[in-house]
Amino acid sequence: GAKLPIPPGRLLHAEPELCLRLEESVDAGTDQAAARAAVDAVAPALEIVDYAEPAKTLTDIVQHSMFHVACVLGDWRPVPPHGRIDIAHEVRLRVGSRESEPARADLVPADVGEIVLLVASVLHELGETLLPGDLILSGSFTARALPLSASQTAVATLGDLGVVRCTACG
Repeated sequence: GAKLPIPPGRLLHAEPELCLRLEESVDAGTDQAAARAAVDAVAPALEIVDYAEPAKTLTDIVQHSMFHVACVLGDWRPVPPHGRIDIAHEVRLRVGSRESEPARADLVPADVGEIVLLVASVLHELGETLLPGDLILSGSFTARALPLSASQTAVATLGDLGVVRCTACG
């Protein structure tokens, strides 16, 4: 039920994602089982991106954190014992009266350990490591984010993980 102000000139869009919360450090050399065990909870998430940011080059995109401007989280839930969250077929995103295209299982790995190791690998190249308390967004379950305008509500349903929503105001 978050409220999200939209400054003038912004082109906000919403994406349905998972958010993983770590309780242990993870580096690139960690095996998948240990990376999976490092995740203590998951939550449904809406990532809010702003396509008004410059995007002429890959450098532009990276400098603007892949267009990321906000994240709204639903309730935290424990990770299933097997570490798999195979919910792509249950993910739905609605913004106002528009519904996103069907979610795709190939966009977000079902195994949370795989998601953690991907991030750990990228951070390793930058001399960084994942730490307890870090949050990881999984990437979008849909290939296209939906536009979010003032007074619209974005609602993401992620199967048994629950629902997360935010209303834009401007």
